[in-house]
Amino acid sequence: MRLWLLLPLIGISICCSAAPFQNLGFDEGNTNTVDFPFPSGMGEPPFGFGPIEDLLPSWMLYDGNTKFTRLGYNLEEISDTTSLITTNNGYFPIEGPYALRLGGRADLSMVQTGDIPSNARFLRYDFSGIPFSVTINGVTLPHNFGFLSPPNYRTNAVFDVSEFAGQNVELKFKLVNLGPMGYGNTGFLDSLTFVVGDLPPVLHVRQGQTNMIVTWSGDTSMLLGTSPSVVGPWDSITNASSPYVVPKDSAKMMLFRLSGPPATNPQ
Repeated sequence: MRLWLLLPLIGISICCSAAPFQNLGFDEGNTNTVDFPFPSGMGEPPFGFGPIEDLLPSWMLYDGNTKFTRLGYNLEEISDTTSLITTNNGYFPIEGPYALRLGGRADLSMVQTGDIPSNARFLRYDFSGIPFSVTINGVTLPHNFGFLSPPNYRTNAVFDVSEFAGQNVELKFKLVNLGPMGYGNTGFLDSLTFVVGDLPPVLHVRQGQTNMIVTWSGDTSMLLGTSPSVVGPWDSITNASSPYVVPKDSAKMMLFRLSGPPATNPQ
């Protein structure tokens, strides 16, 4: 006689918790584990090395397929220039205690996997020096725009990530234009931010030899205005578009601003 054993069907539900991107400003590094073989001097901070999981938590660094295990701390020309740098090291961009310097490797990349916020539209970051390419799941993102922002003239780059909003993705930064030997070029990176909604318009005025070049980004409906004084009166420049070129000799002093289009009265 055969006995049939009926087992109850048990449903198992596995819920994956959210894994937001971490350490986007590179300020979560633990420097207590840094070995300082090079003392400070001439007002400079000490140079050393530490485990990458301490100095750059949540991120992975690669030279090609070779994964970094240690990272420099305030290193310059002593060894590999890839390092976590401090505010008092004199470099920019710096917001908070630390930024990241990438360089000295032929095929250098920085990778993290995480969830892009469901309402994110843009990824923005500050950099100086050599630019970075940015990929999400292997897809290279085109720059939305970039601009120089005084007083430190850091370049603020923006990428449209709206098609990846709410997804768990691999985010990869890669240093580009390293030259024929892959050495001698360095990029500085800081303040990675996922931006919700439209970016505010940004105005920048750069002086050339004979002209002033006015550029702006963001809402294309914004109107460019000019005035000789901060208190006005302000005049809108008809059909002005970025970049807008102004001859230096057209006025002794010109101030610029962006404003919204005039409101229309309902009929």
